This record gives sequence, C-alpha cells and structure tokens, in this order.
Amino acid sequence: MALTPITRHFGEALVKLAMPFWGKPRMAALLQAMVQRVQEIENCAWDVLERYTLGGADTARLDVLGRIVGQPRFWSDDEIYRAVLRGKIRANRSRGLTDDIVDVVQAITPSSDPVHAESYSPATVFVWPEAAIDPATILIALEFLLPRTRAAGVQMHLFTLPGGLPDGAVWDEATWDDGTYYWSEEIL
Repeated sequence: MALTPITRHFGEALVKLAMPFWGKPRMAALLQAMVQRVQEIENCAWDVLERYTLGGADTARLDVLGRIVGQPRFWSDDEIYRAVLRGKIRANRSRGLTDDIVDVVQAITPSSDPVHAESYSPATVFVWPEAAIDPATILIALEFLLPRTRAAGVQMHLFTLPGGLPDGAVWDEATWDDGTYYWSEEIL
C-alpha cells in the first residue's frame, strides 16, 4: 500500500460531521480552523519526506543518503551519484542471483534498454547491456558494485559497446571482438 497525501482534510471532515451540525456556518468555521492546522502539518511532513527521497534530494541530502547506505561520494555530479545510490541500494539487497545483477545494472544505467546476463558453469556470469554506457563514471560504479552483487565464488564478466548496440544487431562473437569495453573480475 503506497502512501498518498491527503489534500482535502476540510472537505473530508465536513462530510463526516454528525447530522445535527450540517448546514451550521459557525460549526463549519470552527471545523475549518482546526482542520487547517492538520493540513499544514501534513503538507510539511510530505515536504520533508519528498526531500529525503532519492529523486527529490539535493546535494547535501544525497550525501546523507549515501552515508546511510554506505556509498561514499566519488562522483561530483548529482545525477550520476543518484544513479549510483540506486544501484548501491539494490546491491545491498542482493541475494547473489543473476536477476539481482541485472537489476543493479539497470538501476545505474540511464537507459531503459534491456540488460542480459547468463550463467555458465563453473560459477561464471556474463553481463552485457544493449545500450551504451557512456560516462566513464558509470562504468567505474558498475565495477565497484557488481562484485558486491554477485554470489561468493562467482566470476563475472561485463561487456559493453562504446556506442551501444546498433539497431537490429545482436550480441555475438563478432560484436565482442569489435571494440567492446570488457571488464572481468577474477576470483582470488
């Protein structure tokens, strides 16, 4: 159940009046005086809640949210840091599954294009997003967060194209050999 603000406290309170008080202007004025304060308190509470959401936070609040989830600010750009925090929150909730890895990559990358991941034996995962991952800082964030998302003992490989996958193209060996960014995390 999602929380939603109530914007009509007076209207809802007026409808809930007992029948003997209907149509009484003094009672309506008294009720409005009391309920107006409740509406102001709720508006202030929602303002505070919105300022501490990941989407509505400013620079200082992003730093606070970063300290809460354990992600230092290595990035100066707020939008990139916001994306990294989304990925960090998702990585913190990871169970080490392939779907968790895909969710972290989708949380960090700004594109809505699909991200593919396949598991191979023995304990290896290949990850490749169809969209380009242009800012180098996002690649650094992926290199930082993906090892914390995977299960222990699993080797991970990330493949990306600098310009993204061309329309109609599919990932195959020729694509991998044609200018891909490749990151591999070896198991120690």
